[in-house]
Amino acid sequence: TSLSEQLRRKAKSTNKAGDPIVVPSKILAVSEDVTSRDKELGITKIFIAEAAGVVRRVDLNTRDITQVYTGPKAPLPCLALHSPSNTILAGCWDQNIYSWDIPSRRPKKTFRGGHNDFIKTIIICTTTTSSGPHELLISGGADGDIVFWDLQSGDQLHRLRAHSRAVLHLILDPWTDDPSTSLITLFSASSDRTIRKWLIPVPIPSTPSKVLLQDTQEGEEIIMHETSVNVIKIDSDPNGDGDIWTASADKTSKCLLREHGFRREDTKLEHPDFVKDVLLLPGTSWVVTACRDEEVRVWDKGTGDLKYILEGHFDEVTALTVVTRSVTPGTTSSSTARGKKEKVLVSVSLDGTIRQWPLSSFASVGSLTDTSNLNDPPGKKEPDVVSSEGIKSNKQAGRKDAGRKGDGKGTVKMTEEEDKELEDLLASLEEEEGN
Repeated sequence: TSLSEQLRRKAKSTNKAGDPIVVPSKILAVSEDVTSRDKELGITKIFIAEAAGVVRRVDLNTRDITQVYTGPKAPLPCLALHSPSNTILAGCWDQNIYSWDIPSRRPKKTFRGGHNDFIKTIIICTTTTSSGPHELLISGGADGDIVFWDLQSGDQLHRLRAHSRAVLHLILDPWTDDPSTSLITLFSASSDRTIRKWLIPVPIPSTPSKVLLQDTQEGEEIIMHETSVNVIKIDSDPNGDGDIWTASADKTSKCLLREHGFRREDTKLEHPDFVKDVLLLPGTSWVVTACRDEEVRVWDKGTGDLKYILEGHFDEVTALTVVTRSVTPGTTSSSTARGKKEKVLVSVSLDGTIRQWPLSSFASVGSLTDTSNLNDPPGKKEPDVVSSEGIKSNKQAGRKDAGRKGDGKGTVKMTEEEDKELEDLLASLEEEEGN
């Protein structure tokens, strides 16, 4: 990092947009803590995974770090929560998956030997078999493999050679989750630019991984990006069509239509840099993206129009989540507000901050559905630095970011991009150790 860039980030780091909670190292992943759900306050806590090899449980209301989970000595890029057993799991660069008991912080099973490169993504799947419910841990690694584990025993059930490059994200398809069938549908996204669809038979035989998944399709390929697909999400709106939304290093986020086998895009959201995450806000018409350019963007998912830009982070935004909590957490000053809930967007970054953006606060910069009639603040030109709230409408921001419009031409080669991302993170870790 150049001296000028360090000075720029230092100057920007003092801003209070998103009411930042600061942690000691770079944040790589975030997950809402559904075990903290309170009848009055809603979800009050989140988990974050850090480059320093720790997981932290953070209370968003009090801003306290309530638990720290330690053991790994390398970065943790992914998280999964198993609420029935009060267990938090994290995948690690050291090729292992660690787990802890949430209340006591006691280490539980370590899943070893499944991968020969970084763990990039983990999910938990509950299936129903003739013998009852069966829980799987599914992991994807930089080795291009997908590994299936028995969550309870820690045994490796099967290793699937899935992609020619890293598996970056896994997601189950809720639209095909039918207990009457013996298959689960799994999507994988990769730095080889493909998305693959897998039909996995259950139960998976608990025999050595040489046993083939006889009924598994050969990973039906979906190629809609020019380079790495970092994240895929499925629109779970019951009134929607179950389309896939993507976040890609080709600087776009796309909506891929289910009715066309995910091979036709409905919306393309253009960005100035790699798109690191995408999130559909439940109960709204909005989709949110996290970008390497330090900004979070809120779009209309139907039209592709950019609605708001959330400024505050001073390094790459790595992940997003949303929680529903009390409008006035921890207070009783307003009897009318007490008991009401609001959605809060949470963003995390390599800058080591957690920032919270209540959706209700967007109203302070204009209409939630139309920014065409917004006026810039009196006496001010288009701002060059972050405002106190950090939320600007598209018009106020004066940006040329567009939704459907754009040539969609990507220029980043996969190998260069992966090498650069790894180089940047390693350099930043060395910089932290030197401070």
